[in-house]
Amino acid sequence: MLLVVGAVYIAAVAGLGSCSLWIPRRRASGGTLGTCPVCGDHQSVSFTYSTWPYFWLVATLLMSALIGAFVAIAVATTGVPGLAVGIGLMLLTLGLVWFLVVLLRLAPGRVSLCRTGLYHRSLNFTHVLPWFSVYEVSAEWIGSPLIVAKAYPADGAHVRRYTGRFGTQEMQFLPFMTVRARWLAADATAVFYALRFYLENPELRTELGTTAALSRIHSGSLNS
Repeated sequence: MLLVVGAVYIAAVAGLGSCSLWIPRRRASGGTLGTCPVCGDHQSVSFTYSTWPYFWLVATLLMSALIGAFVAIAVATTGVPGLAVGIGLMLLTLGLVWFLVVLLRLAPGRVSLCRTGLYHRSLNFTHVLPWFSVYEVSAEWIGSPLIVAKAYPADGAHVRRYTGRFGTQEMQFLPFMTVRARWLAADATAVFYALRFYLENPELRTELGTTAALSRIHSGSLNS
């Protein structure tokens, strides 16, 4: 039984690692229409997160929680010193479970563009930026490819943290909006060009949330 659990855990960690190290070139530009999460009134174009990174991360966290709970119970039954260690391990396990619940509650993550601003729902927080606060969209590499919407602190910009100070890589760059390319289901290049195009062409933002915006994104003409 332990060998099976160990093999499943190693497979989950390996799968998560492959998502971090290997980013396939996705042909689909992606993009779907929906209600704007920034203002709730207009329509938006959204790019959702891929399923596979979620699958491997959830599998890794779930197996870690199960192994942590098993070890905590085993250690706690060895005596008084072991009880203290077991309680500590169980608290860490509960922390993993809490993060897993938040992760599943917010899944799937997405990046949305509407006429009033940008919205990013990450693994454990949401971030809203009005267009007027954004001054540049760039592609960066910090351990992995990132799409960064650089912005000034402004009224209307806000972050909602679901796990307090415990966060992911993107939260280190606030007030910039940072999206990890490997998490996107769509071609990250198309997402980057869409963000940059509508930043540089504010007069065309009224088409966001319409089929005209989807046609423009799918045509691949945003980088021309």
